[in-house]
Amino acid sequence: MNPNVHQIAITDHESPRLSGYVADATESVRRAFPDATYRLWSRADGEAFIEEHFGPEVGWAFRCLRPYAYKGDLLKLCILHVLGGWYFDVGVRMLQSPAPLFDVAPPPQLVLFRSTGPMDSPWNCSLAVVYAEAGSSVFTTAIDEVIDNCRAGRYGATPLSPTMSPFGRAIARHGLELGVRSGVVVDVEGQDYRRAFHIEPLGLVAARKPGGLAAGAVAAIGIEGGNDYVAMWRDRTVYGWTEPPPGGWTPARAASAVSNVLPRNRRRLARLRRAVSRTVASRRTT
Repeated sequence: MNPNVHQIAITDHESPRLSGYVADATESVRRAFPDATYRLWSRADGEAFIEEHFGPEVGWAFRCLRPYAYKGDLLKLCILHVLGGWYFDVGVRMLQSPAPLFDVAPPPQLVLFRSTGPMDSPWNCSLAVVYAEAGSSVFTTAIDEVIDNCRAGRYGATPLSPTMSPFGRAIARHGLELGVRSGVVVDVEGQDYRRAFHIEPLGLVAARKPGGLAAGAVAAIGIEGGNDYVAMWRDRTVYGWTEPPPGGWTPARAASAVSNVLPRNRRRLARLRRAVSRTVASRRTT
């Protein structure tokens, strides 16, 4: 088993400020992997990592995505591709160690959980709990789709569409079968959590955040300085185009991006138009 265990906390603060439920949940992850190489990644960590290991388009997309959860999704894909190991959202509380999954030969190369929530598409796989060996092309395929969504200003059918759904689609496209262990996110009754991660033969290995909390309500679980990805998706304020993508926009991509911005976002639309105009002008002079 890859010894790396990763978590991400992107907030307004330079260093993540976690308390209450989230502080307890992150400690449960550390206890479940006492011999692991553990790291809690901040936004600055993510920016430096992406700059070191990926091309300029990935860095541009990371800056373009305004919801911190979406930045985190893109960073998860990058980290798992380069370093591999386990990734757990900071809102996930461990119920038992999943290490026995690796007491087989050959051990799994990818452990994932099919998502079954009300906002999930049929192909969605959770990015809240994932294990992967480094180097899987699944992650580069998903990263490319996230970048394309940023270029086009694409929102999709649900708040999970811009950055989470590409992971499940990438798995389907690559047709992975060998080396994959899959579980499912299930409903749970009689506990202080309503959803959990189930995989055979272990049963429930981790719990989602406490029941009764809306998706995106990160302050309620102890994340200070976060933002609400669901509200930003509904308000169509997900993409912060303050710079054109590397290579600029093609006319078709520019038109698509403009059409996905609500009229009330006048300042953001004006910045986008200026960026497109600069790109077109520079191409005319070259």
